[in-house]
Amino acid sequence: MEFPIADDGLVQVELRRSGFVDWNYLAGGGDGLIEIAVALVAWMGNWIVHLVVFWGGWTLRVWEVGEDDKVRLIRKVRYRRKRHALADVERQLQEGRAAVERRT
Repeated sequence: MEFPIADDGLVQVELRRSGFVDWNYLAGGGDGLIEIAVALVAWMGNWIVHLVVFWGGWTLRVWEVGEDDKVRLIRKVRYRRKRHALADVERQLQEGRAAVERRT
């Protein structure tokens, strides 16, 4: 997990655009023009999937942070608008904590 927007030590919440993939833009391996072309195709593919398939939505992912910083996905919730996802962060953090405490 790269960008937690909420963290209480036991649970982290991450907000991302729905449909975006973390591409390795340096996978071209050598020629700078190939890497630029791969990066451009990956960027365009991300935006097309984000807008066409997910209609520009946002995803909140709730992660349990265990010992040795191992993370486990607890839940994933999609929202139509970013403001709706941001408004629901605190509730998802509380529900994630409750799910972890029920399991232990």
